[in-house]
Amino acid sequence: MKKLPDLLLLGMLFLNLSRAENTVSVIDKLREDDWVCSFFNDVLNTQNRDTYYKYAPYYLENPEYEEDLTGERYPWYEGIWHPNFISISKGCKSLWIASHDYDIKKLSGNKVYIEISKERMLDNLDADKYVDLNWKLLNNKKKFTLIFEFDGDYVDIYVNNKKNFFATFCKYDITTYNQLKDLIKTNKCEPWMIEYPKRADGSIDYVSGTEHTGGHTMKKLASFPKI
Repeated sequence: MKKLPDLLLLGMLFLNLSRAENTVSVIDKLREDDWVCSFFNDVLNTQNRDTYYKYAPYYLENPEYEEDLTGERYPWYEGIWHPNFISISKGCKSLWIASHDYDIKKLSGNKVYIEISKERMLDNLDADKYVDLNWKLLNNKKKFTLIFEFDGDYVDIYVNNKKNFFATFCKYDITTYNQLKDLIKTNKCEPWMIEYPKRADGSIDYVSGTEHTGGHTMKKLASFPKI
């Protein structure tokens, strides 16, 4: 019986730690790594740059802007081209999702509460054309809540509740990221060097080349600027 208080104390400590883990700010999670649209898994798997146009037909329909994708002056992989990634401002006032800019009203755990002006709303509507995500869930809404569910190397994003799926982003190790960069720039890559991101349960969308070569370690990318 003498040990009961100690057990209770340990139990309370574990409960508090669990609660702390569950309330880690989405900002901290997003800043740990660089998150890109998960459709790049499909682009890598086909080993064909043109697969990207299925998700961003704007650049195929407007070839004069294709330099945004493949050009040397403003290449997407240097972080200037926005439609492929998600970022947050240093002061936690703005959230960028694939060329869309949202004003952060409040943060709570894995939720980001958004409230935007009509002018910003119109700018975001214009940006819908750059990449094919489920923008209709956000369009013409002055207020909404984005829910970020982190799952291994993935983050699934919902709007207001878990029934409204918006998009999935993922993170790559540096070797895979470089293969993606080469594929977008030159339409060539080394598939055996690609390691696809994994869910928390270890599942992957495609067979990784490194599954047969011993694998390599996930590293943080340094290519995308934190706005």
